[in-house]
Amino acid sequence: MITIRKPTISHREGKARVSADIDVDGKVYPLWYEVEERFGQYLCADYGDPWVIGLLKEVIIGRHEVVSEAPCSEDLIQNLTEVFSPTMCAANPSMEPLRISAERIASDGCGGGVGCSITCGVDSMYTMYMHRHEVTHVVINNCHGGTAAKDKRALFDELVEHAREVAQEASVALIVGDTNYDGASAPGLVFENHSTLANLFAVYCLRGLFARYYLATGYSVNEMFLSPVQTIDVAHYDLLLTQVCSVHGLKVIADGMGTRLDKVRALVDFPLAQRHLDVCWNGHAEGTRNGTWDCPKCMRTVLELLAVGGDEALGRFAATFDVDYVKSHRGEYLAELLRGLIQRNEYALQAWPYRGRMGFTLGDWCRAIVIVLRKMTKKVLRGGSTSGVFSPRG
Repeated sequence: MITIRKPTISHREGKARVSADIDVDGKVYPLWYEVEERFGQYLCADYGDPWVIGLLKEVIIGRHEVVSEAPCSEDLIQNLTEVFSPTMCAANPSMEPLRISAERIASDGCGGGVGCSITCGVDSMYTMYMHRHEVTHVVINNCHGGTAAKDKRALFDELVEHAREVAQEASVALIVGDTNYDGASAPGLVFENHSTLANLFAVYCLRGLFARYYLATGYSVNEMFLSPVQTIDVAHYDLLLTQVCSVHGLKVIADGMGTRLDKVRALVDFPLAQRHLDVCWNGHAEGTRNGTWDCPKCMRTVLELLAVGGDEALGRFAATFDVDYVKSHRGEYLAELLRGLIQRNEYALQAWPYRGRMGFTLGDWCRAIVIVLRKMTKKVLRGGSTSGVFSPRG
């Protein structure tokens, strides 16, 4: 059983925090969300909703009954038990129906703000672009656990500075959230594969601010599915989650259901993205930019820019990518494209038909083939499979 104790709000050193103790089979873990004091007025401790949502996958996997000592929104509990649960159980026959015990009360207390996340990656930048005329607040939270960088906090601080520049240029407020959601609360509660629930947890903690929130999704509508619920990233059922987690006065909308190429194509004409797009998994040494180091996500985004508009499109992002480096290492980027094809990665399958726009020479093709063959050979000799991940760099 999981028991959610009554939430409390505390204030310390210029920060406001809403927190609730989570009792998992007799062991108690705090789960909290913290913002700058000036945004503390929007934190909500009147409902158990944030914790019910944030713990949803753990409830499903552990087959837990949930008891919330704080009341929950009547329409949220109804949506979860009468829509979400039967739908997921139909797709996952071994899943048990959700059991949530809480006093049910009407939803109220929502503000009039319109928000979206801003991590400065392709998905969040696209959502910002699509709703730039209505967004009042952008949010960046520290619950990003899947990074390859050694110092997660340093990477997060770097992202905050980029987000702050974007917010200032867009004339919107920036909310920087801290939370122990990722790996520091209940066992198994991590950002990886829980991304949508982590973000919804933060949105609901700020319930007093938002009337509408656009949740950037990383998957297209063709990549939405519901099973196996125990292992898939919850983002694969964003459409369902955002529907059932919308309550009276707070509408959550899954945004960006097109392909990644569709998003990149839109961002080519977005000045904020041209100046601030940041997709790097590894962080940046001082004075470096995306695409300089061995980061598959940087290389993928470069290939996507070339796919949608060739060198002209890539050139518009000279403030965020080292364009000269890319042009002098095209063979390595082609090797990354070939690697993606071998592994049947969706980005490579989308970009491959546009390879003619990418400016690859015969020398680039020879270089790329040598790199891929060498890396595949090394992997096989180590006892691996050619279908696994391997670096394209020589």
